[in-house]
Formats: sequence, structure tokens, C-alpha cells
Amino acid sequence: MTGGTSLPPSARRTFEQLMLEPLGDPADLERAVAQYATSFAVDVASNDFIDPDQVEALRAGCVELLGLWEEVVTDEERRLIQAAVQFFLLEGDGEDDRGIGGFDDDILVFNDVASQLGHAELCITFE
Repeated sequence: MTGGTSLPPSARRTFEQLMLEPLGDPADLERAVAQYATSFAVDVASNDFIDPDQVEALRAGCVELLGLWEEVVTDEERRLIQAAVQFFLLEGDGEDDRGIGGFDDDILVFNDVASQLGHAELCITFE
């Protein structure tokens, strides 16, 4: 299990690098997600490129993925979760999160991981 072939090349490379990181503490990751999402609250007022709905969907989705930490069986599955969360936490992960479409790659990575873990119901969609 690694970043799916549907990911853009830069996102795939970053994700594969994140998969090599040692497993961390899911509680620390959850705190980091909350802080990162909060950091966009001020910027939304002055940056039309930031979609607050995407930020919130990714924040909530990351929390849901981290909630699966104890449920999943293998360390590789935990690495998938961790890498998806860490990808969200990287502002320059292939696309600048504060630029046009900045969270598009984060959503692709998140959806790929949710699907690989058998939790497609967590996938983020916008119409």
C-alpha cells in the first residue's frame, strides 16, 4: 500500500516519503491538525483562494482517520493514516495550500487513503 497511481506525481513522491517516517503519536497528530486548520481561520478573510469548507472537511476527515488508529491491524495501515494527516499538515506539499486549488492534492491523498483502508464513506467530495 502506497500512494495511489491516481495521485499527481509531486503528491505521490511526497506521500511516499511520508510513508517512510516512523510512527508517531496519533494524539500529537490530532493536535497538529487542529492547530493547522485554525491557522487558516484568519487568512480566509483576506485570501479568496482558501476554501474554508475544504479546510474543515480535511480537518474533520483527518480526525476520523486518526480515530481508526487502534482499529487498523498493521503498522502499514497506521503509516497510511499518518502520511495522509502529515500531507495535510504540509503547506507546500506539491500545491501551496494558500493558493488556488491548494487543498486539491490533499483531498486526493485523503480520499486515496480512506479508500485503501476500506472507508470510502470518509471520502471528501464537493459539487
